[in-house]
Amino acid sequence: MAREKLDYRCTIEQLNRLFPDHEMLTLQEVMQVLNYSDPRPVKKMLGSYFSINCGNKLNKSTLARLMCPEN
Repeated sequence: MAREKLDYRCTIEQLNRLFPDHEMLTLQEVMQVLNYSDPRPVKKMLGSYFSINCGNKLNKSTLARLMCPEN
């Protein structure tokens, strides 16, 4: 079984505090979390993780995992 990344729980908890009412984040919300004003670098970095089936949104747990450093 894979180990949880360092700080994953703290990161997902913070995302849940910022966006308590939904599980999937829009590009604008991801930009807010990552403190970007231009969507192009975010699309370049994370574009393959956005789910077309879910209205082109990104799961909070995926974002938390990507934000955490390797163990």
